[in-house]
Amino acid sequence: MRGSAIRRAFINRANLVVGLGARGVNTILLVEDDHLFAQTKQAVLENAGYRVALVGSGAEAVSRCLEDATIDLVLLDIDLGYGMDGTEAAEVILRDREIPVVFLSAHATPEMAARAEKISSYGYVLKNSGDAVLLASIRMAFRLHAAHRKIREDADRYRSLFETVTQGIVHQAADGAIISANPAAEDILGLTFDQMRGRTSMDPQWCMIREDGSSVAAEDHPAMIALRTGKTVGPVIRGMRHARRQGNVW
Repeated sequence: MRGSAIRRAFINRANLVVGLGARGVNTILLVEDDHLFAQTKQAVLENAGYRVALVGSGAEAVSRCLEDATIDLVLLDIDLGYGMDGTEAAEVILRDREIPVVFLSAHATPEMAARAEKISSYGYVLKNSGDAVLLASIRMAFRLHAAHRKIREDADRYRSLFETVTQGIVHQAADGAIISANPAAEDILGLTFDQMRGRTSMDPQWCMIREDGSSVAAEDHPAMIALRTGKTVGPVIRGMRHARRQGNVW
């Protein structure tokens, strides 16, 4: 690392690890016990614009990943000789870090492919595939990891909105069974989600009424119409019996 261009703080596993590097440059941890092969692929990766950290065993890979937050991807040989192999190291790493792991292998067997697939969704590369295949696989792994992260972030934002919005929201499955409800819906209806779970709008206990006080048949519940027709219903105003208060809520 050069001068002050990169500042890095290493602390033990129990604490947060902070690393600051050159903006926009990814760091790859190459785990390979064949020294000549490792040096060759390190040069290929560096020529492609990546920073490369190199270790030769599974145990070293685990230690480096858990101590160095600047590692963005692990390129991991499955067969590392004596000691922890690549798949075992990947399992330990992935228990503590959300990081793409791409396996390297000298042999392609169904058993090896199945083993790698169970651990990482980023695949494996045969060592004799050539540099173009290796670099393309790494680029795809980075893109896939970014997509997974965006999905998780979007899900977290949705969950936060779902739980804090003041409007009641109830999700129903295709058969009408309630599968989720937010806190606002629980308050509006006077029921906990556990009390609503699995019930459908056909349940007569809802006692739905129109504005004129007339009862709404279960099959005419707006949710059931929407599920039956696949079309948007409403807006409509309907009243329902509150489970804890006297009277209805609208």
